[in-house]
Amino acid sequence: MVELGKTCRPTPTIYANDVTIACDDFDAAHDAVTSAFKSVYAADGCGPNLTDAIRVRRIAWIAKGNTTYLDLEAIAAGIEGFGEEPYDYSINQTRKLFHTSLLFKPGYYLITYQLLNEQAIPPLSYGPEKTQQIVIDDACSGCLGCYRCDSCAGYRPIPDNVMDLKRMLGDWLLVGLSLLVLASFSGRRNA
Repeated sequence: MVELGKTCRPTPTIYANDVTIACDDFDAAHDAVTSAFKSVYAADGCGPNLTDAIRVRRIAWIAKGNTTYLDLEAIAAGIEGFGEEPYDYSINQTRKLFHTSLLFKPGYYLITYQLLNEQAIPPLSYGPEKTQQIVIDDACSGCLGCYRCDSCAGYRPIPDNVMDLKRMLGDWLLVGLSLLVLASFSGRRNA
């Protein structure tokens, strides 16, 4: 708080807690994601809350020794029902990306936040950056990169390539069973 008669010199600062997410309990994993993003806020020491001006600058995903900078707009566009608006790099939309997609891709996520001066046209970054580390346990993934045989599986989104494989196998099974029935009828006629 500023004493009367003294001028406050704002020092914008972003705060964020690092988090490790285990997938032993699906609901607890989602709660951990929510808590990780609720811990992100910004203040300048003079009173105004600057949290709404925080944007994600980039996310680096480190898995199996490889670092990949994620195309967040492409990930959001690939999630059915993500939202009517395009991805805006806000804390809320980034949290939603983690809940719907990134939670199921284990590894280290280094999220770099920045403050935007939204009065500038176009909005400009200002002040320091802050990097938050979110570690997602290997237990969050399974066969085909999307499922384990556990109670969490029903909650997870099914990637398109897995659904395509499932449909193709289902079609071949249907064709095979149909041919088996026809062969059975043919065998009875000849007997």
